[in-house]
Amino acid sequence: MEPLRPESAAWDDPVVMRARARIRHLVQPADQAYGTAEVRARVASWPAEHPDFAPGYDGPAREEWESAMDTRQDTP
Repeated sequence: MEPLRPESAAWDDPVVMRARARIRHLVQPADQAYGTAEVRARVASWPAEHPDFAPGYDGPAREEWESAMDTRQDTP
């Protein structure tokens, strides 16, 4: 199983979400925003509170992406 990414915990935890927002809005790099003791502790405890969580990929499959890019390049 792949390690938990902090983004997974962000949707349920406001402290982690604020850290994610600081990264997304380019206020802090990820290592600083997710590197605080409070955020690390919340991310570490999150899997125990969500035992049925299975990480997934949020986006198109590679074939879909390549198909969309090929189509987009053909149109003026």
